[in-house]
Amino acid sequence: MYENGQEVRNVPVDMSDFAKNTWKKVGLSKPYTIKAGTEVTFAVKMVYGRNMELTAICDRAATVGKGNVYSYDGKTWKSDAPGDFLVTAYIKNTATTTPTGYNIYRNDTKVNTEPLASDATTATLANEPDGNYAYKVAAIYADGEKASYAVNASPKSVYAQVPPVSSLTAKASGLTNTVSWTAPLKRGSEMTWSNKALHVAIGGTASKDTKLWIK
Repeated sequence: MYENGQEVRNVPVDMSDFAKNTWKKVGLSKPYTIKAGTEVTFAVKMVYGRNMELTAICDRAATVGKGNVYSYDGKTWKSDAPGDFLVTAYIKNTATTTPTGYNIYRNDTKVNTEPLASDATTATLANEPDGNYAYKVAAIYADGEKASYAVNASPKSVYAQVPPVSSLTAKASGLTNTVSWTAPLKRGSEMTWSNKALHVAIGGTASKDTKLWIK
């Protein structure tokens, strides 16, 4: 267990009865209180062997900088694992108050004009500007706000997308190579998509001017 990057607890674990596809629960030898303003990290330390044999990883997009962090020496950490490691910390919360609402921040700028409801767990931000942003959600209490860690998202307008060429071929004759392609679709009010990705063509029986409507 680490506080602001410094190791503060190290609990040995008996792995003699550990079985594949099971959870291993470990308790701290004495209680630990998380201090206000402290970043706490819980990690599984392998003395030998490969960590993929002992710690499972989620088959989904990683929570970069949080769930996908690993280190070979406990000092220098990397955050490029392909998913979140399945390490769970059980924390006892003695708080008796609940948030009165929530605020959403984009790059530390509040984006909602009125606080979200106290029972809200999701919000849709429409017409976000193009760019790369860090989003946070702050719970509102009587004495102020408590903000979450940031998650990154990159909203991009459909009109900022540009299609590639299609039907690319190459034909060699001796030491001469001829590369041919079909020009990409022109960008306009109607564009072609396939499986949420911009494509250069769609199937159909129309000989020309094929259009696609998405509802």
